[in-house]
Amino acid sequence: MLTLLLLLACRDDAPAPRLPNLPTAGCGSATYDWLPPDSLGAVVELEEEEDWSLTAANLDALLGLVDLDALAPSPYGARGARLRYTTQDKGVEVEATAMIAAPDPGPAGPLATLLYLHPTTGMDDHCAPSGRDLLWTAVPLVLASRGVLVVAPDYLGQNGFGDEAEALHPYLAAEPAAVASLDAVRAAWGAELPILGDNTPTQELALFGASQGAHHALWVERMAPELFPEADLRAVVVSSPPGALDDTLLLGLESLRIGTAGSALILHQLNEWHGELGDAQALLNPDFLPAFEQSLYEDCPEAKVPDGVSAVTDVWDVAFVEETLAEGLADPWACMLEESSVGHGRAPLGPGTRTLYVYGDADEVSDPTLQAAEAALLCAQGYDVQTVVCAGGGHTDTVLTSVPLQLDWLAARLAGEPLDDEAVCGESLAVDCAAAD
Repeated sequence: MLTLLLLLACRDDAPAPRLPNLPTAGCGSATYDWLPPDSLGAVVELEEEEDWSLTAANLDALLGLVDLDALAPSPYGARGARLRYTTQDKGVEVEATAMIAAPDPGPAGPLATLLYLHPTTGMDDHCAPSGRDLLWTAVPLVLASRGVLVVAPDYLGQNGFGDEAEALHPYLAAEPAAVASLDAVRAAWGAELPILGDNTPTQELALFGASQGAHHALWVERMAPELFPEADLRAVVVSSPPGALDDTLLLGLESLRIGTAGSALILHQLNEWHGELGDAQALLNPDFLPAFEQSLYEDCPEAKVPDGVSAVTDVWDVAFVEETLAEGLADPWACMLEESSVGHGRAPLGPGTRTLYVYGDADEVSDPTLQAAEAALLCAQGYDVQTVVCAGGGHTDTVLTSVPLQLDWLAARLAGEPLDDEAVCGESLAVDCAAAD
């Protein structure tokens, strides 16, 4: 009898941990196994920041400093905190940081969650928004004042506080962006958040991203069903997304533009994340390397043509430019860029969450033809996409002038209002986004 009891005690009837049915990094990268997502999102540290506790009047004053005056008056005040949590990178547990914000005082009843994915800020820890001043953290607070819980990850490689990240930010790599972002939400939902007061979060989740963050939001939507099936995805709002990364590079090799140097950062960081499948720096003009390395390690770079650059070959090696334009982009470079391009990667389709896709027809950073093609591809893949083209809109002003439109659209989706069938995947005419509603 004792033997039988011991054998029964040693039996493990616990179900096997759930693993995502998703491919891991390809293109010749080393293989690895997923960690169970449910084992991640643990809170390592949580600290409320007094400077992020703002009344509605304080927020109205802040709106003028970040070019969002049109959002005044703020419905609520807001409180914010820093969060350090566990996630995974290529099958290894790592730590990442985020900012969380909540309305204060908030509306009665549970709150939906808005995952805010920020534009490009840089490759290193000192470019993490949660570690910077109020102007860097204003957007999550402003969004929280609309009556939602906001989770704003810093991205892998950008630790806003605590120990430094072990590697630079894997710029525009799809997998780590989606994984770490969803684990930030998991951590926020599982934590005791004093900033929530008497409120609690529901499982309703909306995604809201601009520029680089728009790319990330579209990838989060695709990977969420496997990485975080508990989340009830309600809406995706993106503005000024980059479009296909491989085509962005090719355009930057054909003529000098902001993406000429931007693609160098993208390709280099994708290569680093994939395990250095080639020598990315050998593709660059050696004279450009000092400025390039400064962008990696020291600057929080702006979206502009770098100082001293007046031709494509000031950035890229002449032979690489000529060969690529003549024969096409070779692997592993083509593979890495395509794998992280929305709609072209190996990840399965997402649940087809209703999506607002906003871009400007004069975007100087992300090419409007690539943005239009990406929106059309999403429609072809079965997504309900409403596209808004901002007439005369550049990269940043498209994001800013269309924020009221974006938030109104988001509020309607969270309230359960259906999309107008005529607005879904129809012809997109350029409009005055500052006046649109």
